Amino acid sequence: MSEVVRQQVFPSRRDELPRIAEFVRAFVLAAGGSVDHARRLELAVDEAVTNIIEYAYESIEEEIHIRAEIQDNELCITLEDRGVPFDPTQAGPPLSMNQENPHQHLGLGIPIIRHFADTLSYRRTASGWNSLRICRMIS
Repeated sequence: MSEVVRQQVFPSRRDELPRIAEFVRAFVLAAGGSVDHARRLELAVDEAVTNIIEYAYESIEEEIHIRAEIQDNELCITLEDRGVPFDPTQAGPPLSMNQENPHQHLGLGIPIIRHFADTLSYRRTASGWNSLRICRMIS
């Protein structure tokens, strides 16, 4: 059985990313995770939230609901939005480098999320919400 440790609603703006990172960090540390666990989960969540802001909401300000839970030494962050449906668990490989600026890589966010998450799941709810769950073991 999981216990909801924290939940909060954030505006879908880039300037909220530091507040979201602090939300994740505080949850991980309070749940007994290490600073390293916090950094890894923060990075995965940052990439996912950035994708929500830029693609699900197409840069229009809406809400992102974030729920943090711990279950059997697994820290899970669930991100929910009402934007364009997209299942990152079904995404293909990243796009190639940007031809105009070879130092700017495109499509690396999902591989970063996958790298720092032990489990990643997505569902579209009957009420039209995207729900992305990012989990990391702490033991």
